Amino acid sequence: FMLHAGDLINRHDRDIEWGEWFHAGSFIHAMVPSVMTPGNHEYKNVVLSPQWKKQFNLPSNGPKGLEETCYQVNYPNLKIISLDGEQIDESEKFRTAQSHWVDSILTHDPREWTAITFHYPMFSTKPNRNNVKLREVFKPIFDKHKVDIVLQGHDHAYGRGLVKNETQGTNVKDQDYGTVYVVSVSGPKMYEVSDDPWMDRRAANTQLFQIISIEGKRLSYGAYTATGELYDAFDLLKSADKPNKLVNKIPNIQERTSME
Repeated sequence: FMLHAGDLINRHDRDIEWGEWFHAGSFIHAMVPSVMTPGNHEYKNVVLSPQWKKQFNLPSNGPKGLEETCYQVNYPNLKIISLDGEQIDESEKFRTAQSHWVDSILTHDPREWTAITFHYPMFSTKPNRNNVKLREVFKPIFDKHKVDIVLQGHDHAYGRGLVKNETQGTNVKDQDYGTVYVVSVSGPKMYEVSDDPWMDRRAANTQLFQIISIEGKRLSYGAYTATGELYDAFDLLKSADKPNKLVNKIPNIQERTSME
């Protein structure tokens, strides 16, 4: 399947922009399932795009009132969760509903692997941007359930890092264990990238897409430029008695930290 971490378009109800999105995917949309989570540009004044539910056929198995924006998709060995980032940011009611819901489904129906997607980054790549409220509410839940990977957008740069799970008791300086957080951008609109220490790999002014595969106890991740050059890579190795181990496979390519 293909996963899109929000802001598929720029103006939430512009037919021409939605038309461009479907034109870009063309026949692929009829062949490969898509999992998408809404970004702030799918909303206006906290009202979801009228095209969203009419165009897509997404699950309605999340909290009441967030059908087809907050939901889960279950494969035999993988649970994918979409959280509605805009409603987390704007609505205390829906922020609370989503936190209780995600805690419940991870408690009662765990798969071997868990991937979560939402638009706003838990840890930002943009200088001077800090989503404290999001982190305070949801990171303890992700830590509690040992979420494997979190896929996000919004900041128009690339950052990837493993952030330790507080509930696991690992040393603060131990960077081998925890949850991997990824922020990426596929379109041409770019922001500067910060030098925050949470990132093991970062990029400014670089369009990227990711290919992620799971085989048994191994999750393999590669981030590629628009021309197909491998820019970032790692494996996550899962074992029953301790948190995931991250094995970096970063290619020998200089980090792109300049907007030039």
